[in-house]
Amino acid sequence: MLSVNDKISYKIVKKATSTDFPQGDATKAWKALQKRWEPKGEIDKQNITDKFFSSTLKDLNVNPEDWITDLEEMQERLDDMGEKISDSMLTSHILHNVPEEYKVVVDMLSRNKTKTIESVKKELKAKWDRMKEAGTVTEKDTALHV
Repeated sequence: MLSVNDKISYKIVKKATSTDFPQGDATKAWKALQKRWEPKGEIDKQNITDKFFSSTLKDLNVNPEDWITDLEEMQERLDDMGEKISDSMLTSHILHNVPEEYKVVVDMLSRNKTKTIESVKKELKAKWDRMKEAGTVTEKDTALHV
């Protein structure tokens, strides 16, 4: 089944056929869509970089895991574009851009010299789960960042 809403993407997917897959080649379609839509220029790189560094977890009702996943996606996209954001820089950005309610967890993680993105994500999510159980937060569907 083909489910593409815009004309350009629809045409790209529709034309993605091969000898082996005359009714549609998913790999070929994916590569063509990436070529068309994946950001690749300096302006794109700067926009993603700006979005990354201005991203904060403002809303307590947003699951921190969702926000961190958005940051990781930006990190990966920038890496694909030749702009490296290290895991330690990502971790530092996360710890400096969460609400005050996470202060105890941030302090604990800041003292941990061997923290990883996964451990940061796990601890912040555990704190959020505790706040949710206490009725302090109510889960939202999407992360509000920037």
